Amino acid sequence: MATLHLLIGLPGKCKTSFGQDLEARYDALHLNPADWQNRLLGNDLGDPASTLEENQGLRPETLKSLVLEKASSALKNGKDVIIDLECLTCEQKDEFHHFADELGVELTLHYVDIPEELVISSLKTGFIVNPEETFLIPEKKVKKWLETIC
Repeated sequence: MATLHLLIGLPGKCKTSFGQDLEARYDALHLNPADWQNRLLGNDLGDPASTLEENQGLRPETLKSLVLEKASSALKNGKDVIIDLECLTCEQKDEFHHFADELGVELTLHYVDIPEELVISSLKTGFIVNPEETFLIPEKKVKKWLETIC
């Protein structure tokens, strides 16, 4: 039976590295919406005029639909899938349980947790070192997301 692995944690918490390890261990498909962020939708998360509420609308839903489409196809063919998520609200957690149940696959949640100070430092360093493939997330938004994680 295929397994859907959800990696949960704030940006900069080494989820991608952990996901790459799982990918090799399970010969799984690793889907990371953050990798698609800039190419598909642009980078305005660091724009002071852009609010967290604005970014809760179309952008996450667009990425989510792409990820679920790819995940569904792979899982139906018996391939394990790893989805690298930023935050997971209680409602979203329920949605993923329902998604896995509908497909008849197992669901495993992996919480990746490091101290908040290291998250903020990691985000700033990643953006400075590789701004074209990462996106700047202001510290205020990271702290707001901390409050929403289930």
